[in-house]
Amino acid sequence: MPLNDPARTTRHGRLPAFDVDAAVLYPALHDALRFLGYLDDAGRAVYTRPSPLELLGQSILVRSPLGVAAAIRLGAPVDVQCFTDFTHGLSALTAVGFAALCDSADGQVLLTPLVLSLGGRIDEIDSEGRRVTDFARFEPLHDLLVLLGAAPAGQGIPRAPAGLTSTPLPPGTSARTFPPSMPIPQADMAATVRPWLVEVLDELGFGKRGGPVALLYPQQEISHALDERDHAAIHRLIELGALEGHGGFHFSGEDRRLDGLNAWTLATALDCEEGTTELTALLLDSGHFPTPDLHGRSMLHVATHPAVCHFLLERGLDPAAQDHEGRLPAEVLPAVARAVLERNVLGHVPSSRQGVSAGAVVRRL
Repeated sequence: MPLNDPARTTRHGRLPAFDVDAAVLYPALHDALRFLGYLDDAGRAVYTRPSPLELLGQSILVRSPLGVAAAIRLGAPVDVQCFTDFTHGLSALTAVGFAALCDSADGQVLLTPLVLSLGGRIDEIDSEGRRVTDFARFEPLHDLLVLLGAAPAGQGIPRAPAGLTSTPLPPGTSARTFPPSMPIPQADMAATVRPWLVEVLDELGFGKRGGPVALLYPQQEISHALDERDHAAIHRLIELGALEGHGGFHFSGEDRRLDGLNAWTLATALDCEEGTTELTALLLDSGHFPTPDLHGRSMLHVATHPAVCHFLLERGLDPAAQDHEGRLPAEVLPAVARAVLERNVLGHVPSSRQGVSAGAVVRRL
């Protein structure tokens, strides 16, 4: 039975508590519950794990559509205003509001329609007078909610959940606000979106008659394609406009953590971790000119590996480019990469496109 089948809702629009012993689950949901510890290897219910409500909050936070669906089918209420621990400066969030915040932080339309299809109310107003659109900071999500019948957002826009975007945003700016762009066409989903997510969307009935809608954008999916080094997906996403986004990506390596990255600086960080120029070459060969990320960093600012740093200099990246704090690449890179920059500056003395003279670069080195 489809997850959003009316027969599975009560007269109040909420799904009833789900009896896992009944095993009325899609195969993928059954596997997810077993992985999460709600079912044993024989498919029997285990009741010593976190409550369905805790699972729902965790699943929204880690962007797991399967976990969200499983939690609600296990009986997690979608209208309880209890999601506070996962947010910064916000309290009494319902599942719909929390999902809208997370979707907005990721620049996608995914979890919010799913929660709505599983019993969430698009017209809900919480105890503080907030509507779901007040949490929809991503414009396409807000517009879709209005199209589906929600009232437009009020004047007060809440802050994003802690950990979802650590880069301060100017007043009135949406998280992951991209230039005008179209979502990834349905025909390109299989070639550009993470394979597991494509399977999950199909499993949960996204895009099918009566099912929720998912709008994924190339500016967001490029980060996953880069991480998986999927050349075919990267090429197609670039054709769809992936490099036009501002970014806001995170990177966690063996010895550093970075936020506010765009596709250019994320590719550089990933290549430095592997000691290769695979991804940086792929982007530079695309015909697009590299742009600074949310912190104003060029690719050179994050090129900690000497081979990657040398390659970028050979491709014409400017060692005199400054980030938003006025720092040169050589002022933030480790000694091994700094030595490459010093040799380049002293040997070639290139002119700067960023208003810092070559002599000044040499003096600051």
